[in-house]
Amino acid sequence: MKILLIGSGSTTTQLNMLLSSNGHSILASFAVLSEGALSVFPDYDAVLVVSPEATAPTDVLSKVIENDRLVVVVAASSDGVGSWAASIGITCFPYPMSGMDQNNLIEYLSRYTSGGVDKSDMYRRVNLGGELTARVQSGMTNIRKIAISSPKGGTGKTTVAVNLAVAFALCGFTTYLVDADGNVGSFLYHIRAGQNPYNGTLFKAITEARGLPKETPDRSPFSLVAKNGKYLKYFNDIEGLPTLKFLPGLETTNLGNEALQDDEAIETVIKGLYEAGVAANGIVIMDVGINPSHPIHRAALGNADAISVVLKAELPDIAQGKAWLAGMIKNLAAKSNQKVATEFIATRVKTCYNMVFDNHIFDMIHKFLNASLMDPQHGLGFTIAANGVLPEVDSHLAWESHSSDRITDIFCWRYKKERTEELAAYSEALINFGTQFLPVLRESASRVGLVEPLQKKKSPFSLFARV
Repeated sequence: MKILLIGSGSTTTQLNMLLSSNGHSILASFAVLSEGALSVFPDYDAVLVVSPEATAPTDVLSKVIENDRLVVVVAASSDGVGSWAASIGITCFPYPMSGMDQNNLIEYLSRYTSGGVDKSDMYRRVNLGGELTARVQSGMTNIRKIAISSPKGGTGKTTVAVNLAVAFALCGFTTYLVDADGNVGSFLYHIRAGQNPYNGTLFKAITEARGLPKETPDRSPFSLVAKNGKYLKYFNDIEGLPTLKFLPGLETTNLGNEALQDDEAIETVIKGLYEAGVAANGIVIMDVGINPSHPIHRAALGNADAISVVLKAELPDIAQGKAWLAGMIKNLAAKSNQKVATEFIATRVKTCYNMVFDNHIFDMIHKFLNASLMDPQHGLGFTIAANGVLPEVDSHLAWESHSSDRITDIFCWRYKKERTEELAAYSEALINFGTQFLPVLRESASRVGLVEPLQKKKSPFSLFARV
């Protein structure tokens, strides 16, 4: 592990020797921690602060954790940095250190290196504080498996899926984002796969599941841990956001492969990914392609707690939206019956209108959709609410959100970091849409700066998000 050691006294000197003798690399030792000092050594893994012998502002330490790096503090009981660390759950060792304390430090660094320390929890505590972190962890609803799809291309469904996943993760929720588009979409561009190297893919998971013995029901703790680990291993990390994990789907060369016609393997994997993410106390979001009859799409939609249908407020989208819902019901009815399939869709669908530029037109289009769904001769027999209404975003910002070299240009992430005024309404509307799945989201979003506090004036788009 590459460590920046902050301190200038006898304990710092002892730790320098101890860490080096145990295989760690001390990149530098400073008496004062500053952002400038961090920029000189960008490839560090951890910052170890000997607080009584150093000057280390807590805002700089918070940025270290936001950048997905480890912070460890050695502090006396009355030390300010030690109190900060204790208040948010950062690992803190006593000063002065005993021989046992030093052994515990080495053991902790070893566990961190081997993946035995939860980085996402550290990120949550720094950004939300200990009390709100506890509420976030306990405030999960039963809607933890979310499929985001669309009846046609061009509606921005991947943009919605990625932004919702990033927003959840920025707000402290461990989020698993899956590319479940069997048609090969733009997922990898949005997630900047070139900057976030990955090994696991959905295609790899499906091919490895083929030919394995059929899983027998076993709800023992050891069996569940093993099963969840089998699926979680495919997910990949996002640099700078430890609460977000991603799983790419297919590449063009995979299309036509016989594994993509293996319904049983696909069903097993999709269901396993959903269940593993939920068992890890997370949320799973699947970006699903437009054809509901595709085996991957059918499995992703059929195992979801909620299905978000992304539409534009245009008549072609409304016509295809109704046909898409009918197709979903038809495909699900093949495994049950028409009534069960209709109830499944009617109770799970959450409509999200995207790129809305005129509220009056949106309102008219939505009423037309529901009138069509309730048509006595050709309707489906139910109506749907407008659960989300996302405003149109400047074309330059929209291009940068998926095509620049910065993953932080994703709308909500950019707004959090830069307070880009043009994105304020989008961030507000997105969070209000997200509360359909996580009621506690608004409080977390306010804490991390994705929305203004409730008493402030709202965007006009937020009025529609709770319809």
